[in-house]
Amino acid sequence: MTDLYILDDNNQPVPVPEEDLMDWGRWLDTAKASGRRLVGEDTVGDFRIWTVFSGCDNNWDGGTPLLFETRVSEGGEKRDLYLRRYETWPQAEQGHRSVCQQIRGACPEA
Repeated sequence: MTDLYILDDNNQPVPVPEEDLMDWGRWLDTAKASGRRLVGEDTVGDFRIWTVFSGCDNNWDGGTPLLFETRVSEGGEKRDLYLRRYETWPQAEQGHRSVCQQIRGACPEA
């Protein structure tokens, strides 16, 4: 089983055989340059919230692949204050909205 994925035209993950590593890498580069991997990106006060398709399974315990992730950083720092992963694009969209709402609720001045 592969840990590598790309997205089809409907944002559904498609497994990529490990022997096609170079094709997968080119797809990721092209998708990043075009914004295709970006599910959402917002700034709330000093917080940056972004959600992306990672292209690889980050579920190291087995089970359904976790291919999308939301990250939060503050004040331009490189380290993440928050990280959450999802199985599907719709879950990632909902998760992104939820994190943005939580931060707006905790930072009403933002």
